[in-house]
Parts: sequence; C-alpha cells; structure tokens
Amino acid sequence: MSECRLDSCAWLTFAVLVAILCGLCGCERRTLYPYVDTPYIKQQQEHSEAALRRDLHSMYEDDRSIALRVMAHRARAAGADGHEQEQRRLVRLILSHYEREQSPQIRSRIVGVCLPQADWRDEEVYAFLRKCILEGDQRTDACHALAALAGRAARSWLVPLLEHPEAQVRYQAGLALTQLEDPQASQAVVELVEGMAPPRWPLVVGGAPLVQCRGSLAERIRAVRAPESAEDTE
Repeated sequence: MSECRLDSCAWLTFAVLVAILCGLCGCERRTLYPYVDTPYIKQQQEHSEAALRRDLHSMYEDDRSIALRVMAHRARAAGADGHEQEQRRLVRLILSHYEREQSPQIRSRIVGVCLPQADWRDEEVYAFLRKCILEGDQRTDACHALAALAGRAARSWLVPLLEHPEAQVRYQAGLALTQLEDPQASQAVVELVEGMAPPRWPLVVGGAPLVQCRGSLAERIRAVRAPESAEDTE
C-alpha cells in the first residue's frame, strides 16, 4: 500500500510540474480570459476570419469567446475606417452565433461586451436587444448595451423596467438610464432612488446591500446633473 501511495504522489508531482512548464513555455491552451484585452487576445487579432470561424465551433468556451471579441474589434475598426458594410457583416455574424451558443456566460458576453464594442447602431441590433429585454434573456446586459448604443432612444424601453417585479432588474435599469444623460431619464432614476426601501426592496440586491445600491444610483445622478448645474450657474 505504501508503494502505491508513493507512486501516486510521484505521478501527481510530475503532473503539476508538467502543468507549470507548459505555462512557462507559453502553451496555447488557456482557460480563463477577462473582458479586458490581453496580449493573447491581441495576438488572435492577426488570425484569418476562417480561423476565427473555426474557433466559434470549438468545444472550449475561451476559444469562442476570444473569436467573438476579435470579430467585434474588427467590426469597430471597419466602421472607423468607413467600411460600414463590413462592420454590419461582422455584427450579423456575431448575432447569428448568439442563436446557437449554449453557454450563458458567452451569451452574456455577446450582449454586454461584443455588441457595444462593435459599435454598430441599426434597428436590427436594437430589435435584438429589445427582444432580450422582453424575454428576460441576458436582460441586464441588454439594458446597458441598449443604453450605450441607442442613447436617449433607449429611454422608452428602460423606464418601464423600473417597475419590474425583480429588484435586480429595476436596479440595473436605473444604472443604464444614468448613461443617457437625459433629464427625463435622470428624473425617473431620482424617483426610483427615493422609493428604494423595504418592503418593496430587499435588503440585498444582486449580492450588494440595498444601502450601497441606493448610494451608487444617487452618486451617478449627482455626476450626471453636475454639468447641468454648472451651466445654470453660468
């Protein structure tokens, strides 16, 4: 028995050493990627579109996630260079992948990260985000993406969510409204903050204390209204 245990420990030690060496040597397989751009993600930007399309069918979530991020980056760059048809084509490719993507994390990343990064603003994208809001699929991400892309036009879709039964949805809709820098949207958030108290609101919202959430919204409203106050003073 002692020999078996020694053999097991030896194999475990060997496996750990191999893993460390692979990491030091720059092994291609990665497992965790943050939303921010990393050198590895930037490296993938040199890949052909065919390679990116293959990655979209990879069994590994990180491969699919990186391919989508790179496509979003290329779409934004195409738009900046005046190639709007190419920008639109890449965004449609991202949207089409959403329909077959099974991972909730990557679906969330498409809505909350890739679409705003691609920066393509048309009715097709707005309709997709409104559908996400209505059906509750990635609703929080869709609120922020719609605010970032549609601007003040998103107000009519976000304000009704301030009456949603779920406190987390009401809170995230309020945060999204503060992005619009719109007086009517700001007033709606002020009224939301004034009513953020039990029993309608739980003591914890999305893992954060209600007091903290209320303070965050109030601080954002003050930041939005500060320029308006300065203009009035002048």
